[in-house]
Amino acid sequence: MHNFASVLVVVGSLCLLITLVLAWCLVGVRSSALMKKLFPNYQNLLKAHIDYLLMTGLLMIFFLLFTHFRVSPPVVVVCAMSIGSFMNPVGFIALPSSRRFASSRPVHSASSWRGASH
Repeated sequence: MHNFASVLVVVGSLCLLITLVLAWCLVGVRSSALMKKLFPNYQNLLKAHIDYLLMTGLLMIFFLLFTHFRVSPPVVVVCAMSIGSFMNPVGFIALPSSRRFASSRPVHSASSWRGASH
């Protein structure tokens, strides 16, 4: 039986590297007009940075638990944890500025859903 828990350390290390890059992007957003254009929403960039930090910790803790208890996790679990750790914070980076997003959504009143137009 193969022990795929070591993959979690590799993915956690990559998440930590992405966290460091995002930290420098956070500094750049405060001081550079180009970075402000690339990342228009500072809050979402900060959320992605914190989320990658949390994913790094989660992956490392699970690696230590699997190693300590000598449990070999299934490949499906390792793949799901790895893909989820990379893709979950991407949503914060991909989100547009909250002002532009909020103004583009239609607003419906409660009466329009009940069919009050009779």
